[in-house]
Amino acid sequence: MQELPTYRAMQQWTLLAIERLGGSGRIGEINVEVKQMLQLPDEITDQLQPGDSRTMLEYRVTWARSKLKTAGLLDNPADKVWALTEVGKKKVRDLFPSDIDKLASRVGVDTDAVEYLATQNISAAKLADMYDLWIKHSQRQPFGLRTYSSQNLEVEAKAIEFIRGQEPNWHTTKANNPGFDLYQTANNRKNGKKTLWCEVKSFSSKFSSAELTPTEFRTALQKGESYWLYIVENVKSKSPKLLRIQNPVDKVFRYRIGSDWRTVATY
Repeated sequence: MQELPTYRAMQQWTLLAIERLGGSGRIGEINVEVKQMLQLPDEITDQLQPGDSRTMLEYRVTWARSKLKTAGLLDNPADKVWALTEVGKKKVRDLFPSDIDKLASRVGVDTDAVEYLATQNISAAKLADMYDLWIKHSQRQPFGLRTYSSQNLEVEAKAIEFIRGQEPNWHTTKANNPGFDLYQTANNRKNGKKTLWCEVKSFSSKFSSAELTPTEFRTALQKGESYWLYIVENVKSKSPKLLRIQNPVDKVFRYRIGSDWRTVATY
């Protein structure tokens, strides 16, 4: 039976959500991030807390923030803004060690991962590969990983089925294909046949934000106008909504540098 994490478990979800937001975030942003990570049906996440105007999810995240602040893991530096303290950052790292940390450990390096990278002559390509590993790890969830993964696959499968029902010319790739999920060959009067590529992001509830992995970003950069980002929201509802974005990289107007970039920094 699917259900919200316990009050105690919600503390770790809250820590990870704030970490994924770059180390700090407003209350609404934190709630949305936790909800997206959980990938639970709306009837569970949107259920109201008895005797309160907030949802049960929002109520438990509020409780978690309070407990984490008491424990010294979170701070409340401004109205409705919550941030990881240095102790909180260490706790996140202890709970969810990066693949780069594991690599340093395997080669017998006792220093911090950042110091390790700073002392190595690592090529840009190798650094990108290591960052790919970090991204993959940071998207993993702290609880119910197997359940979360199967839910993700189910939501994505439904999204792709919906897209192909709308646009049957798209062909699927193998599972976990790097860079894109769908492709098609379209006829162009000027250039003849042209291959189009599509990355799919799917959400069981309303879409609020999505991420491209480094591989997806590089593929989009390479393919240009031939690359599409399709976002399907409310996948499990009776009326999913499809958002189509051509050449998404060209439409980026701001980059956010999160605290996880410490792992690729030099000092």
